[in-house]
Amino acid sequence: MCISIGHATDILIRDLEIRDLPGFHGIELNSTSHGAITGCKFRGYVDPGGRDFSEAIQIDLAKSSGMFGGFGPYDHTPCEDILVSGCHFGASGTAGTTAWPRGIGSHSATITKWHRRIRISNNSFDGLLQYAVSAYNYEDLPVNGNTFVGCGSGVRLRAVIKSDLEDTKLPDGTQTGESQQMRNIAVTGNTFRDMGDYAHVVECIGETSGTIYNLAITGNAFDNSGTTANGVRFSYVERATIVGNAIANMGNTGISMANSNRVIVADNQLTWGHGYGMTVDTCSAVTLSGNQVSFPGKGGIWLSSCTDVHHRGNFVKGAGRDTNATYYAFRVEGAGSSSISFSGNKARPYGSGNECVHALSCTTSVSLVQRYGNDWRGATWTAGAATPINDSSTSQNTSSADVLT
Repeated sequence: MCISIGHATDILIRDLEIRDLPGFHGIELNSTSHGAITGCKFRGYVDPGGRDFSEAIQIDLAKSSGMFGGFGPYDHTPCEDILVSGCHFGASGTAGTTAWPRGIGSHSATITKWHRRIRISNNSFDGLLQYAVSAYNYEDLPVNGNTFVGCGSGVRLRAVIKSDLEDTKLPDGTQTGESQQMRNIAVTGNTFRDMGDYAHVVECIGETSGTIYNLAITGNAFDNSGTTANGVRFSYVERATIVGNAIANMGNTGISMANSNRVIVADNQLTWGHGYGMTVDTCSAVTLSGNQVSFPGKGGIWLSSCTDVHHRGNFVKGAGRDTNATYYAFRVEGAGSSSISFSGNKARPYGSGNECVHALSCTTSVSLVQRYGNDWRGATWTAGAATPINDSSTSQNTSSADVLT
């Protein structure tokens, strides 16, 4: 460890370079409030064995001597009001070293405690091996204006891992076996380029007992990822807004969500990529509005086992580029899919080469589909221009009039 600070307040570390550190962390702020790390450089790291997850800056709580050696009290005090701004994280070029595994983050927790108001802004993350930012059990978190280039993953937002027997304890040591809620997180105005496959570019993962509330992912730019990484992936989230992102050349799906409720996905541009434009799995109360999906390798917008989903004014062009006669511009399937509406959407085939089967496909497991005013035309759907849709759902309504029963 280079610098360790615990049970402190009003800390400023600035204009410092930490180079070629072996083992643990460049800076650890533990049980600290009102701290700032600005204009620092974290370049070069050596794993002495078993430390392939170290953070250059660790935000931690006073959990135990094993987590924070040197002094106590070990009273589970977390960090609050910490700013990390204008810093650079990467490699040094020294022989035998790598870039840091992780830039900023945590990997321990205690139930009933959270790190709060950790502000991460205007930093540069270059070639980190794992997560550039790993916000584990954080609340009231803005991540804005950062650049991420060539990292294994960009931003990880994670509720307490339910299967972790240490992190699911109360301060008195009682085992709960459960996670806990997180809330109020914004990832805005960042850029991500040439990201890898360690994890998704931006991921927000809750648990059955650890829902993440009030998530905003807005105004970010994504360009190129590994072969398995999604652009944005989230699960067990409630009240999410995914708006105005430009996501291009993903190795997998642009925006992927599961087990989430009350979600707005609007005005995103999703271009090229080898997965779907968007996938929505086992979600409810979802609005998909004004999104453009262009040339995905698989389908355009895919839903499974969802309820109360509204498609409004989305445009899918040239889906199914990787495999002919297999995918659909819009697809709804899965047990329990119900109350799905389509209005003012548009789909077009690519015009040559691999194409979708239909513009719209709904299976027999789907019920209460309402659709009107959509434009499904296309001469090169593989099912034929005369059959741009295949809606096998039950209880369809294709009237533009109000639905009252």
